[in-house]
Amino acid sequence: VLKAFANFVGARNVPGLEVPGLDLCQIARGFGCDAHRITRPEEIADALRAATAARVPTLLDIIVDATVPDLVAK
Repeated sequence: VLKAFANFVGARNVPGLEVPGLDLCQIARGFGCDAHRITRPEEIADALRAATAARVPTLLDIIVDATVPDLVAK
């Protein structure tokens, strides 16, 4: 969303939008949460069921399309 907004307003080279190597699951685990990375759509339902039944906060890091959409309808 931030990248799309930067493109919309014509901002280039906005710092902080690219953070390579950031592992959200490891960060969540460091705070005592359970965490799972989801890479395929068919994994979502089972992961969501397990997360809602868990006794600790759970992060689901769901990988989606990384393309940056235009904010203006064409």
